[in-house]
Amino acid sequence: MKKERDNNSYWHILKYTGIFGGVQGLNILVGVVRNKFTALFLGTSGMGLLALFNSTLSFLSSSCNFGIPTSGVQVVAESHDKVCLVRSVCLLSALLGVVVCLVIGGASSFGASHSLHFLLLAPTVFFTILAGGEMAILKGLGKLRQQAILASVLALLSLLFSVPIYGCFGERGIMAVLFLLAFSQWLLSFLCLRRVVPFRLRFSRSMLIACLPMIRMGGSFVVSGMMSSGAELLVRAFLGWRGNLSEVGLFNAGVTIVLVYA
Repeated sequence: MKKERDNNSYWHILKYTGIFGGVQGLNILVGVVRNKFTALFLGTSGMGLLALFNSTLSFLSSSCNFGIPTSGVQVVAESHDKVCLVRSVCLLSALLGVVVCLVIGGASSFGASHSLHFLLLAPTVFFTILAGGEMAILKGLGKLRQQAILASVLALLSLLFSVPIYGCFGERGIMAVLFLLAFSQWLLSFLCLRRVVPFRLRFSRSMLIACLPMIRMGGSFVVSGMMSSGAELLVRAFLGWRGNLSEVGLFNAGVTIVLVYA
């Protein structure tokens, strides 16, 4: 009996390792096609601008998400009843991200164009943080099949959004693509969970007390994410300041080739 359970466990591991390996291969293939068209429509300067926006988005979301995308997985895995808690904290962190974007956008030290960019980035940060919380719940519940399907659909959507929008609007469509991708990830993950766990939020003093251990657990992940994404943002910002956006685009292309496709 024990041997049969072990065999089933091995088969389960091999099965989902193969599935996620296939999903990763699809992501790389779609990424190659998407980046090719993106470079064609935006040029090196547009790719540099896109890299700066992505780095800024990553830094803001990792700074404001309280580490929920990581700590929330363990919390939900230990008790499925804490899904409501994770969603409530995630909504608060998403609102914090919006406030940070609005504050930075309204700062007098930034130029008008940069202020507008930060203001437009606010809804994207909001849905990026919410999507991170929903993905944490999916992982905590062990919904591996849904995760694989969701990753595949999102990869295809990124291609469907990027090519026509960049082809029609060029650099002006960057913010729209980032928003659509963030919103799609949240919406699809939310729909995957709708039949599994009902959507509920709870805001009370007891909720705040209950979420403190999860926030403390996620604190180290917040610091780690800020250091990683902050370093990427600083390097790209320095290249853009000392050189131009084309140099940022070429640098980002090199990093992508080395770290993703190698």
